[in-house]
Amino acid sequence: TASWDRTVKLWDADSGALLRSFDGHRGPVNAVRFYDQGRRLISGGHDGALRTWPAVEGGGEAGLFAEAGFPINDLEVSPDGARLVTASADGIVRVWDVAAQTEVRRLEAHEGAVLAVAISPDGRQDARLLAQQRQGIGDVASGASQVLGEAVDHQADVDVVQTVGYEVLGVPAGEIHYSVESYRS
Repeated sequence: TASWDRTVKLWDADSGALLRSFDGHRGPVNAVRFYDQGRRLISGGHDGALRTWPAVEGGGEAGLFAEAGFPINDLEVSPDGARLVTASADGIVRVWDVAAQTEVRRLEAHEGAVLAVAISPDGRQDARLLAQQRQGIGDVASGASQVLGEAVDHQADVDVVQTVGYEVLGVPAGEIHYSVESYRS
């Protein structure tokens, strides 16, 4: 789990027992994901830092992956583990090379904070949700980007975006219903 208490916690899903707690962020932690075949965790937070943590014994050392310079609102690791995509408060979607721990591309098509990102199952496209409740897509490899339109169905800020096949689902905070915007061409 990622928490505003500045920690990342790893839990046993069956028993609910806390397995590990990690400190290192200088502000609230907004997102955490498994990568490296479940051996490691990567987190992003309000401090703009991307940090890595061992999820299992022998999973390596905890450390700083990179500094984005602006708060990280969300992150997603590609299915092959080669790329990391981050959503930032500065309106930029950054694509990172996981092995090299370097930024390889910026998708700068947004006027406000990017709240959430997701990567398609084939790892070729990312979807993101913007603070102005607009949805967009981008090509992870080329950086081509487009805004799909206004997410007018939402009555509140949307804080979750998920890809299912080639569709983008936006789930409003605190609500059960969802909307689907297809980006198939």
